[in-house]
Amino acid sequence: MPNSSDENNEGGKDLCIAALACWIIGNLMLFTEVAIVACFLLIAGFVIALIAMEKYPGSKFAKTLTILFVIEIIIVIIGILYVIHTCMSCLNGGCSEMG
Repeated sequence: MPNSSDENNEGGKDLCIAALACWIIGNLMLFTEVAIVACFLLIAGFVIALIAMEKYPGSKFAKTLTILFVIEIIIVIIGILYVIHTCMSCLNGGCSEMG
């Protein structure tokens, strides 16, 4: 007879697999014509991972996925800031030195 922790891990495992599927499909679709769908999939995967971590606090899979999503969010923010900085320096005449 399975104990309650095994049932909790199975429920958390299902949610984490759904979040991981959203993450993988979202990243594969990110640079296609349907990038907006990819963004929604990535957001949905992050929300599912947060729900799994909240509902099953002992799940290492949920914690790992949440950390993965947070790292990706940090990398995206750094990339956006880099692009903004590069565009601003070009607008301020910084690109004339490059050519």
